Amino acid sequence: MDGEHQKIARQDQQLPAVAVGTTPAASAAIYFAKAASGNVIALSGETFTTLTWWGSHDGTDYVPVKSAGTAATTPMAAPCGDVIPAACSAYPYLKAIGDQAGHIQVCLKG
Repeated sequence: MDGEHQKIARQDQQLPAVAVGTTPAASAAIYFAKAASGNVIALSGETFTTLTWWGSHDGTDYVPVKSAGTAATTPMAAPCGDVIPAACSAYPYLKAIGDQAGHIQVCLKG
């Protein structure tokens, strides 16, 4: 490329506030299939301290996401943000389950 740098376009998608419940049924689904990674932000005033990730291949049946036998979790304390665990990339659909109900901001990286 003769010393020139090629730009690689990355698509970022910020989702509206996503509901976090204390069960999979009470949590909103996140379509993650086209994302390479992503992050979550607990907005000011939220009271959950941990998110546990559940995944699905069909958007219907959700199971706990695990990495080497350990549940994929994200520690949270509002206001703060963290990455979605790498183990979640194996699932096209995700749900974040909190120790308290609330909302998160999700940004997916393409």
